Amino acid sequence: MESPRSKRYSLGFTLVELLVVIAIIGVLVGLLLPAVQQARAAARRSQCQNNLKQLGTAVLTYESSHGQFPPGGIYNDTTGTATDSTRQSGRAPDWGATWMTMILPFIDRQSLADKYNFSLPAQHSDNEEVAGQVVEAFLCPSSPRPTARQTHTGSEGTGPFARGNYGACFGAGRAWQASYIDQNRFKSAFNAVKQYGAKLGDIADGTNKTFMLGEVLNAHDSGDDGRGLWSHPAGCYFSINVLEASGGGLDYTRVMVPNGNAYDSNKRDEPASCANGLTGPQLSCNDGNGTPARIALRSNHEGGVNVVFCDGSVHFIGNSIDERILYGAATIAGNEIVEIGR
Repeated sequence: MESPRSKRYSLGFTLVELLVVIAIIGVLVGLLLPAVQQARAAARRSQCQNNLKQLGTAVLTYESSHGQFPPGGIYNDTTGTATDSTRQSGRAPDWGATWMTMILPFIDRQSLADKYNFSLPAQHSDNEEVAGQVVEAFLCPSSPRPTARQTHTGSEGTGPFARGNYGACFGAGRAWQASYIDQNRFKSAFNAVKQYGAKLGDIADGTNKTFMLGEVLNAHDSGDDGRGLWSHPAGCYFSINVLEASGGGLDYTRVMVPNGNAYDSNKRDEPASCANGLTGPQLSCNDGNGTPARIALRSNHEGGVNVVFCDGSVHFIGNSIDERILYGAATIAGNEIVEIGR
């Protein structure tokens, strides 16, 4: 009879068993990883929405205090001779505070606002510290953190402008042309050329149907690409870019849909020198006719962008939104029908 002491027990795994366990773990990781990535993306998108909610509330608080939204930008006319035509250049050296500079006290950045001289141009040496400040509330967590500031070299300073990811709606037409800004069918809640910020009563189309703010992408070098500059009007906005057609109608072929191209009918991006260093959806430098780049609604979120309406509500709109609905939401008194799924 065999003694109990003589029995042998296997206390480990066989090679086959080990390989099976490893294979199961690999399958589980493969299943879980996309879910984890989706959860992280959703968290970043939610944080971005929280940022925009804070900014929208700040604009409404400003409106409550001043009787209107902050102007898109302020032109410091040092000679007293500025006209619409001189202000139509976003590169003009006399541009000063933006709507984002003006809401600093309403996002708990009073100390930063106190350092800014609102009577001087943004690129003035006295304003360099503020203009070059990276403000976390102006950054979307889904976008790469900007690594370079844009520099404007002028007689009054170099203007090291920092970048962000949010802009105000500067209209359904061309954001820097007074002929568009003056027409109700293109007019938005903000513009820089007319130094305009709407009163809530001006928004005849309804505050819950009209864009206030939205996401933009920014450039990552110090060159002339102004997208995302929060302290200079050349970069703190987006527009839709509906053009007037012959006969008085509207030309939708160049509408800047979210994350689409500004200038061709297929909404494709074209290689352009002013897009250097920017990954993801890019805005072409010009349309081949010397027209400067406009800034479109763009993000690194999958499928669309976050926007704030003039009632302060935040919503996600898809890349495939109808151009006419997008156009209608960009105007304050165009009398369009706007139905955006929310």
